[in-house]
Amino acid sequence: MYDYKTFLVNNPDMKGDGIAKTKEMFKSTNFNDGCTYWHFKYDKYGDEGQVRYKFANFLAGFMQRCDPKMSPVAFGRVVMLGSEPNLDIEAVWLFRGTEIPAIFKEHPQVEYF
Repeated sequence: MYDYKTFLVNNPDMKGDGIAKTKEMFKSTNFNDGCTYWHFKYDKYGDEGQVRYKFANFLAGFMQRCDPKMSPVAFGRVVMLGSEPNLDIEAVWLFRGTEIPAIFKEHPQVEYF
């Protein structure tokens, strides 16, 4: 996972060589063996998701608490979708193993995804 993240961040040509190399890495048995993909959608509570800056701050806080612990076992993309007053948060995560890692389940906000 570390090698892929390093490649992704440092490759200047993500459209040409970068995407071809990414596809090659994902198809290799060493990379994809033992990984699972998970789709998350945040369950909004009350009036959440109506004001962009508040929802963006919420998302930034979630990611800040995820980052240091999850780096060795996960790779993900988390995005805020929609427009005011109907914003949503969705994510796609790639985890090592066939289960959601215990360290991710310990995150105080993960139960809402």
